Amino acid sequence: LVSGEELGHLVLVLPMVTLVHLNSHRTNGMRYLPNYFTKGQLSKLFICFPDPHFKAKNHRRRIVSFPLLTEYAYFIRPGGRLYLITDVLELHEWHVAKVDGHSLFRRVPDEEAAEDLGVQLMSEETEESKKVARCGGKKYWAVYERVEASTPSQTPALLKLLKAADS
Repeated sequence: LVSGEELGHLVLVLPMVTLVHLNSHRTNGMRYLPNYFTKGQLSKLFICFPDPHFKAKNHRRRIVSFPLLTEYAYFIRPGGRLYLITDVLELHEWHVAKVDGHSLFRRVPDEEAAEDLGVQLMSEETEESKKVARCGGKKYWAVYERVEASTPSQTPALLKLLKAADS
């Protein structure tokens, strides 16, 4: 999600790119995303410099968690990308562990992702990334591709139920 100021800057930075239906809205994405997007509507989702919530009791408030990743996967079309960036190593490791453990996302190799315009923009052009650079901080990022859901395997109990329903 991009703030209004950052959106204006990105529009200036990308004069050659056609921006269709580009909008900025400040809201609680953890609660209200289903009110704004439908299944497979997004091709890219950026999570830039989220609050790290260091205390263990607040980890449930982190914006990258298994239930939220499932929700993000619903909104991102297969082949779409999830971009993550932070300046906190511990949070980056959390992001990587959570997304690597989710079956609907595959990590894009860093060599390939480094050439992605989205990575360049989130790591160099956002307000927070410029602040981190001014302070001499390090930025940690990862890019994941949304993969097709595999069909669940049918268990013997389920097959038995299906046969019973046919007879």
